[in-house]
Amino acid sequence: MKLEELDKRLLALRTAAREVRDPTAADETLEYLLHLLETREIRSILEIGAAEGLTSCALLSASQARLTAIELDSGRAKRAREHFEEFGFTSRVVLHEGDAGEILRLLKEEYDLIFLYGT
Repeated sequence: MKLEELDKRLLALRTAAREVRDPTAADETLEYLLHLLETREIRSILEIGAAEGLTSCALLSASQARLTAIELDSGRAKRAREHFEEFGFTSRVVLHEGDAGEILRLLKEEYDLIFLYGT
């Protein structure tokens, strides 16, 4: 799946997030991740620092993978939950709210793709 093939609502949300400097993966980064989803057998994804869940939604829309996300900021976690619901992904997402350093120690799953985006 190419970036421009994503849901137009999701693309608009990504643009709006960048305008207010809220972290969302750069287009080039997301294109690369979408390419990985097409070329690899990725069934489970871990995103550390989910922000509003926009990158997660893009990854979920391009695959049948399950996704575990971690977000420290409660406001961003709330918006991520809203986005997961809006785009119909709640059944494939587990969102942990809290410090990744603490949560990562508790996770027992194995992941095919681990994603942490830094600005």
